[in-house]
Amino acid sequence: MSEPDQPNFRVLKIVVIVLGIAILAMTGIIIVTAINRMGDSVVVEEPSVPSVASSPAPETISLAPDGETWTSVLLPGAEAEIIESAVENGVLRVVTRGADGTVRIHLIDVRTGRRIGEVSAR
Repeated sequence: MSEPDQPNFRVLKIVVIVLGIAILAMTGIIIVTAINRMGDSVVVEEPSVPSVASSPAPETISLAPDGETWTSVLLPGAEAEIIESAVENGVLRVVTRGADGTVRIHLIDVRTGRRIGEVSAR
């Protein structure tokens, strides 16, 4: 007697084994990736404050003479008003507005009193 045609279970067994190995491999890759990401936590440190190069001979602090205002010292011979001022990292920022509407930003080193820079805008 001949046996009726049975489905080829050998191919089916091979497919199940290959898919099982693929599932295990992918699970392993997911676990390894998760462990690596948890281990690579980055600690952000505070950035170091850049050192300000000291000038060879510090200038004397320019105080406003008696009876005069800081505006007269910052803008000699000009009519202007101080809009705002702030100190940050040892630098005094003074914003002034002239009679003609010109806005200027003056940067002054707090320790030495010397003018670092000036920017004007209209």
